[in-house]
Amino acid sequence: MFIKIAAVIAALSLVAGCAADDPHGAVGTLPADPPAPPPAADRHLRPVPMPAGDGIVHVRGETAAQALCHALSPEEWEAALGGPVSRSYGLAPSGEACEVESGVLRVELAMTKHGLATTGTVDEKVAGRPARFASGDGHAVAAVAIVTLGLKSVKEQVESEAAAPVFHASATVRGTEHWGSVMSRLRELVAVIVPRLAAPGPPTPFVEGVQDLPFTPTAPPPGVPLVDLPRPIQSLVLCTAAARLLRKPDSEVRPSATGYCRIGEVTLYVTDFGRPGSKDTPVAGRPAAIDKAKVEVELLRLPNEFSARYIVLQIVGGADVQAFAEQLCPEVLVA
Repeated sequence: MFIKIAAVIAALSLVAGCAADDPHGAVGTLPADPPAPPPAADRHLRPVPMPAGDGIVHVRGETAAQALCHALSPEEWEAALGGPVSRSYGLAPSGEACEVESGVLRVELAMTKHGLATTGTVDEKVAGRPARFASGDGHAVAAVAIVTLGLKSVKEQVESEAAAPVFHASATVRGTEHWGSVMSRLRELVAVIVPRLAAPGPPTPFVEGVQDLPFTPTAPPPGVPLVDLPRPIQSLVLCTAAARLLRKPDSEVRPSATGYCRIGEVTLYVTDFGRPGSKDTPVAGRPAAIDKAKVEVELLRLPNEFSARYIVLQIVGGADVQAFAEQLCPEVLVA
């Protein structure tokens, strides 16, 4: 009997010794998460000012993402996320997004067509704008309607295709010990950013569900490239210059909330899906792709993981489209 008891005690001592040496701690606990790597350098960023008024709703997706990355200064980002940060522009499930990462925390910001009804169940306000929040398992999301179109269904938003009226933000943390703080961190960040997305300024000419715009002669705003203007303003700027060069009356000018300008058989538009321009056939000093009936002038070349994407001013139609493009571009590509 004594031998059996001694054997049991020895076995228990062996187990206890193994537990003491176990680098993962007591049985049933998970190993601690490895330390987060230092943040990488910023990627694919370019300086884009925050559009005035409700302009953030009407700019291209890449422009919006760039503006969101610059909504806070680097010092403000570090304070908001708790340490040095890495910012990048990229494609995400929510669309073209700004991604900011610091330590165990990563946030993603985008302007989208997501209806508020797809996020959470409790109606709230952020800076006077309707908002909803949701969270679970180390992840939190926020949706804020910057303009009233954001309160409508996704279908109704899609019908107003030029607008992305909902600010969407998400935050994810590494490590279960941080799960409890992710929502509070996201709320603090959203409370700082949203007022900057709706800064005072003139409203963008836009009517929900209406594509055509009344023509108002509009000069290029100083300091803002055509590629970064809200689409309705792009259309008005293009129409103003084109109508003067073509000597067309206002009654024949057809600006659009989607960014198109149509004057007779001539159509002008800034598109995200252009062809690469050639430096051998420049237009107004910019690489261009030239056909008999169409000219595409390169405005911006966006790198991604696989190949470059070309943002171009597309000019279609007219008797001599290349000559017209040479006249037009110096007037509209002034920044």
